[in-house]
Amino acid sequence: SPPPLLLTPRRRGEVASIISKRFDAGQPSNDLMRAGVLVHVFDGYEDEAQPWQICHETCRHGAVDTFSSSLISRKVPWLFLSSWGATGLIMSPETQILCSFPADSGTGGHPNGRCFDGDRASVGTEGFYGGGGAYKGNSLKDALAQQYDGSYRRSHFGASGYNEIIVGSMFWEQHLPWVVEAFFFAGGNELRAQMLPAHRNFLSFYGLTAEEVPLLRYVCYVPQLDPVHVPLGEDCFVDVS
Repeated sequence: SPPPLLLTPRRRGEVASIISKRFDAGQPSNDLMRAGVLVHVFDGYEDEAQPWQICHETCRHGAVDTFSSSLISRKVPWLFLSSWGATGLIMSPETQILCSFPADSGTGGHPNGRCFDGDRASVGTEGFYGGGGAYKGNSLKDALAQQYDGSYRRSHFGASGYNEIIVGSMFWEQHLPWVVEAFFFAGGNELRAQMLPAHRNFLSFYGLTAEEVPLLRYVCYVPQLDPVHVPLGEDCFVDVS
């Protein structure tokens, strides 16, 4: 198994700065450190009591064995928007992925997030998800390139603007808590108030501090509106722990 993820001591705001720099520099790459910021938006497939956990049993939308996530950057800042709003987790760039899609591919509830060959073949043959199939983890760069240049959306009517990246439960659960780099939300103080209990419960459960795993506001995107213009060099993630 891979070595455990480790975290060095942090100062207040340091994690936000690191994530913002990775967001600014994000581009199509097979290296998550260079590909932007990997985020999981809460979508109902989490454990209700501990939403940083993948739900395996009594779940709002059914049991799953993966987390669906997206890579975002200055050039592709869009997020999946759930009924809970744009709230969720920022994943470590050391996270291992199972497969990737250039757009939302409706993976919720499917074994291994539709990353098996047989299930990949049936992805998006019609309807909202726009057609196409999954891209194996070692060709993440190809999936992102088709999102960045708009070619996937032009050739797959109805495809989402955000990508979909699948993370398996085995890696995730073996590497908690350090696979969670931060909690985040995109919106106002009502979403901050919504996120504070889960964030504080996480810190308490693992004996961590808000300097190590902070709560961040994502200020370069407002759901359902155009991306917010924040000048390059100014952080897109702000510590509001």
